[in-house]
Amino acid sequence: MPDTTNPLRPSAELVLDALGNGVLVVGPEGVIGSANRPAEVLFGYGPGGLRDVRLEALVPDAARRDHERHRLACAADPEVRAMCRRPGIRGRRKDGTEFPVEVVLRPFHGGAVLAIVRAEPVAPARGTEPVLSRAVVRALDELVAVVDRAGVIVATSAGWDEYARVAGCPPQRCAVGANYLDACRHATGPNSVAAAEVGGGLAAVLTGTADRFAAEYPCPSGAAIRWYRAVVTPLPNEEGGAVVVHHDVTARRAAERALAESELRFRDVVEAQTELLCRALPDGTLTYVNGPYCRYFGRTPEQLLGRQFWELIPEPEREYVARHLAALTPERPVASVENRVIGIGGELRWHEWTNRAFFDDAGRVTGFQSVGRDVTDRVLAADALRASESRFRDLFQNSPLATACWRADGADFVLADCNEAARRLTAGGITRVLGRRLSELHQNQPEHRASVARCLRERSAFECEFWWAGLDWIGPAGPDGDVLVSYSFVPPDLVMSAVQFITVRKRQERALRESAERNRLILSALHEGVLLLDTAGRVLKANESAARLFDVTADRLLGTNPGGLLGAVRGADGRSVAAGQLPWELARLAGGACVGMVLVVDRDGEPVRLVVNAHALPGAGAPYPVVASLTDTTAQWRAEEQLHQHQAELAHVARCVAVGEMAAVLAHELNQPLTAVINYCRGGALRLRGGTGTTAEVADVLDLTVAQAERAAGIIRRLREFMRKRAPHRSTTDLNFTVREALALAGPELRYHQVAVTLDLGAGLPPVQVDRIQIEQVLLNLLRNATEALAGTPAGARRVEITTRCVAEGILVGVADTGAGLRPDELERVFEPFYTTKEHGTGLGLAISRSIIEAHGGRLSVRSGDGGGAVFVFTLPVVGAD
Repeated sequence: MPDTTNPLRPSAELVLDALGNGVLVVGPEGVIGSANRPAEVLFGYGPGGLRDVRLEALVPDAARRDHERHRLACAADPEVRAMCRRPGIRGRRKDGTEFPVEVVLRPFHGGAVLAIVRAEPVAPARGTEPVLSRAVVRALDELVAVVDRAGVIVATSAGWDEYARVAGCPPQRCAVGANYLDACRHATGPNSVAAAEVGGGLAAVLTGTADRFAAEYPCPSGAAIRWYRAVVTPLPNEEGGAVVVHHDVTARRAAERALAESELRFRDVVEAQTELLCRALPDGTLTYVNGPYCRYFGRTPEQLLGRQFWELIPEPEREYVARHLAALTPERPVASVENRVIGIGGELRWHEWTNRAFFDDAGRVTGFQSVGRDVTDRVLAADALRASESRFRDLFQNSPLATACWRADGADFVLADCNEAARRLTAGGITRVLGRRLSELHQNQPEHRASVARCLRERSAFECEFWWAGLDWIGPAGPDGDVLVSYSFVPPDLVMSAVQFITVRKRQERALRESAERNRLILSALHEGVLLLDTAGRVLKANESAARLFDVTADRLLGTNPGGLLGAVRGADGRSVAAGQLPWELARLAGGACVGMVLVVDRDGEPVRLVVNAHALPGAGAPYPVVASLTDTTAQWRAEEQLHQHQAELAHVARCVAVGEMAAVLAHELNQPLTAVINYCRGGALRLRGGTGTTAEVADVLDLTVAQAERAAGIIRRLREFMRKRAPHRSTTDLNFTVREALALAGPELRYHQVAVTLDLGAGLPPVQVDRIQIEQVLLNLLRNATEALAGTPAGARRVEITTRCVAEGILVGVADTGAGLRPDELERVFEPFYTTKEHGTGLGLAISRSIIEAHGGRLSVRSGDGGGAVFVFTLPVVGAD
């Protein structure tokens, strides 16, 4: 058996090992299935050594036949009996030695036998009792002490002496000649209650007031506590005295404690179950109910125990349950039953009970154990399923469609059933073909046979149309006709086919298709795009011209809202047109007509000009269906725009000659401070000549003169510095300062074109190592490009925003405008040399700017702005960055 010191062993094994007797479980074939530790020690085997050993190995050869007869008789007649109690019966140890034994047999589960074995004591020869007794006592490993009438120790066992040595008990207190009570007090402590109890029991036995005394007490053993059982029995002689045996019961108490904990855990597991558990006497009186049982019926254990469970079963079902319980037998003790119970508030609920009956040796019922679970939902679902099947049968029989059921039969199908409509389908009646095979009945309909097989294979429903011929049809179709067959799978192996005649419908569909084709051809011949919209504004029909205008296929256009395909829509005045103001929407919601509305949309970055006419069709009321026509007038509009452009170019040439491009703007910018300088100087001179001005007033005039002169000098300095031919030179530069310098150069032109500039410069930016003039050239080019991009934007909406901030790559500079922006293809090519979006541009400005930025270790890119326009962004590494 497993190691007895293992604290994780099952409680049953701990209890068996704590017994004084050997216990063997012997199978029907005479093989030992298990044995406790005392049995292994008794027969000289190690832990687990007796498992799978034949019982004959423990019996001497001379006694085997007699022993086998007793074992077989016990298995045939299951009752507890003693065997081998007469003198001379012996057992055999593993080493071959024999010893007297006493055996008690008890029937066990499955035809096994439980054998309880103990060694039979040997009576000593007359005259040798004292010597043998002392020798026997000395040979014992148990803690044994023999005391005289006065309580003085007269003999001790080897186990007693070993314990005294380990416990450190001095010989004068524990050895022969010492007082037993002194030994007890030394072992348990001077003030131990246990020592006093054992002492009192010993005194009672020695004085004859008690025939026997036994008590269990704790005893310190190092840091641990061990438990012992002291048994005091009187000596059967004239001198008196007693034998005190101390059994170490620590393991047994641990086993009992583990068993109690196991029972507690078992009870917790039972109480934690969701199933209802109860036990009852044969008359139905409840003896145990678990927590779920009480909660389900809304009662406490005290209200249920002692009462019969019949009270919880409706009266009409009690006889049925009683018959079920009466049918349980020892051969068939377990069975299940479904019945209703009376729940909380009198509600009747369905339960499934698994009932087990317990029987005594005479086969009489001693009680029941039942486990129940609520199956109301399942029962109701089953009832609903039966009702559904009944309704299905009614629908099947009363359906106007000719419906047949085909049952799978190998690779073929058999006609299993059909409804009344199917029976009326042929002149001779379809009932004459019930039971015949599909391959026989429909030899000329391979599509039908293949569809039935497909339905079974895919277990899915679908429909097929056939031109059916070959049966003697009656009704509107005549002998041949078009049919629509609906197939559906019915588990586990049925396929239903429902047939309806569609000859008339097919004829109407063909006529409708021909009419639709004629209308399509007429619409396709029109140059204008034509749309037919339903009351929800979705496209019902569209010709090819309309599909081309929306840049989609005609099929893609159907079912969509046309406004969603146009994108951003503008009117002739350039203002946005909301979706609800589109002409077909106005006609759909208000009725009437909306004629001649001009819409401008973008296609591949180019504007497309459409003239739309929408008319509401007659209907029950708003919203109305609408027919709309769209005419593309882009070519005519572009011709007009080109004429206007030529006129604008002539005016532009005249302005360029008059103003002199940027030089004229700078001259105008310089004229203001120079005029102010002249005026301030003349005023100061007049005051000095006339003697009317004080020194302070003249000084103020001179300060104003200096300020205006410095303003003019700054413009000239920036222009000269910017235009000066010089070798590239990089230095540590504040990028925000460079931005302001470039803005000062471009300022006159920006103000001239009424462009508002917004600065969003990051604070505390680290310096950059750049050629400041080259970076100003990049910024000036971006600002002039932005100014030109804003030429078509209303004056109040012309805005440029310059931003600087720190990013992972270094310092980022952005120039964003609110102009028309760039098309996707222009975004990809804008930095290519000689590529320009301007009529008279060279295409080199942005290419040079990118080379300058990349030479500084940065990157220049462009994207479309979130609100329109273009955003040019470049980055420069900061000083010290890798």
